[in-house]
Amino acid sequence: MKSKTIVDILISLFILLFIYTATSKVLNWDDTVKSMHNQPINRSLADVLVYALPILELGVIGLMLFNRTKLLGIYIFTGMMLAFTGYVALVLTNYYGRVPCSCGGIIKEMGWRSHLTMNITFVILGLVAIYLIKKKEPKYFVPNKNMIVAE
Repeated sequence: MKSKTIVDILISLFILLFIYTATSKVLNWDDTVKSMHNQPINRSLADVLVYALPILELGVIGLMLFNRTKLLGIYIFTGMMLAFTGYVALVLTNYYGRVPCSCGGIIKEMGWRSHLTMNITFVILGLVAIYLIKKKEPKYFVPNKNMIVAE
């Protein structure tokens, strides 16, 4: 199978995951707000995250849809999944002293260990996609002379 086909399949999986999580948050807004306020974080941060996460997820989807920004979108997706993975790992090690409520939808039924496995899998898949793109096109995301770049 060609690496472009593999990358396209991976990006499709990433997009499906973020479409699911973003729409689940929005369609179940009251539960999303309650869940976010139950997290072991500052309430002000929770108030920001409840809006920021679905917007960021949808923005990352947008980035992954276009060749020019695809790699950037995959980097951000992988970083977000890595952060979520770290959070789930901390929950499983009882770092917070309690287990906050889990995610919504189908993912809620998975349990924390399965959630950790899924997140690790998506981090690995994100790294594979980055590797395949950079291997095929090493200058994939190098600014050209017409772009404004801060020095």
